[in-house]
Amino acid sequence: MASESDDDFEIDLQVLIQKTKESKFVCNLPKEKELLTTISQRATPTSKPTNSYIYKNKFSTVLQMEPEYWDKNPFKAIAKAFPLGFHFKPTTINKTRTFYEFILIDSNSVSIKHFKDPNDPLLNTHSTIQILKVLQPKQFGPNLHEIKKISVPFDPRGYTYLDYMDAWNKVFWHQNNKYKNPWLIYFKTNTIYNFPNWLLQW
Repeated sequence: MASESDDDFEIDLQVLIQKTKESKFVCNLPKEKELLTTISQRATPTSKPTNSYIYKNKFSTVLQMEPEYWDKNPFKAIAKAFPLGFHFKPTTINKTRTFYEFILIDSNSVSIKHFKDPNDPLLNTHSTIQILKVLQPKQFGPNLHEIKKISVPFDPRGYTYLDYMDAWNKVFWHQNNKYKNPWLIYFKTNTIYNFPNWLLQW
């Protein structure tokens, strides 16, 4: 499963990067507001219609599939490859998306909220994640394979630093029953972040 956009995207991306360089970020707001305000200078309007989405112009491999498991309906194809409720390849069946979400919450790395549709309490409309910190390997301990216990009963009962790293990608594979769940990702203001090198791929 992959997506690709047209070649004009690279030109659009250069314009977007230039606009970002000309932007000013105001982060030192009062603590109670806890938001990031961006003040952007207006660029001269172009004849092309604007699009708020940024598309990657490269293929992103989610899964390699053998011909006998292929199906033109992607939902049927995924059902053959992923266990029920999974939207990623699990390392073990009990390491669910909820497990990875709980790792980030239990380590006080993030604050996550899932918002419900007032007319349908079973339907999540969107989610937010506030990044509070990202643990450095040295903060985890001398052995990255050491298991840290989760603060409440859970299966699995704990996680390694490698699980913690995986959580930063797998937590976003949440889907509602309509396969649409947008995320708002934001940082805590008045906070100094010290990111580990592996987060560059994120």
